[in-house]
Amino acid sequence: MIPADEYRNKWMETNSLNDIEAYLSEIYSLDDHYAIFFISNSRVEYGKPYYSDVFLIDSIESCIYKVAADIGHEDSLLRLDSLKAFYVDHHYYFYSKTGRIYPYEKQSMWRETKPSNPYYDHLETIMIFNTRDFIEQVKDNKKILNGKLVEQVNYNQNLSEIDITAEGISYLLSDIPNDLQYLIKYKTSNDEKDKIFNETSINEYKNRDVHEDWLYEYISKLQNKLNDRYTLETPYHHYNLFLSEDLG
Repeated sequence: MIPADEYRNKWMETNSLNDIEAYLSEIYSLDDHYAIFFISNSRVEYGKPYYSDVFLIDSIESCIYKVAADIGHEDSLLRLDSLKAFYVDHHYYFYSKTGRIYPYEKQSMWRETKPSNPYYDHLETIMIFNTRDFIEQVKDNKKILNGKLVEQVNYNQNLSEIDITAEGISYLLSDIPNDLQYLIKYKTSNDEKDKIFNETSINEYKNRDVHEDWLYEYISKLQNKLNDRYTLETPYHHYNLFLSEDLG
């Protein structure tokens, strides 16, 4: 645990706001108490994780915790593509999806990339974390974060259109060599995973309405308004994160 003021001062000793592409950093609400902050690398380079650091923000105690990025399965939160929090069966969860790659890029990769010279971001992983358990792991300084592995694919498959359902999450899985696509429905209560092949169901899912109508489904990019203050505004909350030693 690092008090917010102390962390701010230590961070400023070795970093400059001019070194960070602030608009590429992101903050996600986990619940009405905690948020998770991803700081982008100062330069986005091939073969280098998109993010450099991850922090858990306790908005009530005004504390910041460094998050170990290792999620096992040869993957890392520093490779995050998307994250969303949700509430199911009286528990808070969030999913994380790694691998910042578009489906058309995966198609090209499958045709052209050699296993001996892999493309850095070919691996895609979907994991689900119980929010309270995740917070306890972070506060206990766990080196590898333990969550539920939902799906992991490499060159031959692609993951897209992840969404929240009443029972967990749904997403599309594309089988590139066989030119097939499946709708996957995952239940958090029992880890049950339904694989749907029906084309009508898949098209209906693609054409669904997406609603972001409450806090735990809300994701927003950081807005750098004063060069030293980063804010996240939702209909319910307002977060401020200061990274300047000149502000008390």
